[in-house]
Amino acid sequence: MTFESTPEQLNPESGSAQAAQAGCPCSEANEHVWNYLDGELSEQDCSRIKEHLAVCKECRDQYESEQSLKEAVSRSCGCDEVPITLRAEISVLVARLRNQSCN
Repeated sequence: MTFESTPEQLNPESGSAQAAQAGCPCSEANEHVWNYLDGELSEQDCSRIKEHLAVCKECRDQYESEQSLKEAVSRSCGCDEVPITLRAEISVLVARLRNQSCN
């Protein structure tokens, strides 16, 4: 997965101007935050997200919230295997919620 962004996608109102200059818009950082948390990004993409989070407080706050959620779930679930179908169902629900919050 490689992020592609154009100057039109870099919206300084949705994050800091520095974040826009880093080449990773807030929309991409937020879209891939779970992949970043799960270590599922390439080294290049991971660096882009990390650079964005370093300069964008809004996205960093969102990341920290998601990280806290992941840690809480990990503590609660222990070592139980999550059925792959459950992960897919949750991903669909999260996508729906994100779409609803954008509208």
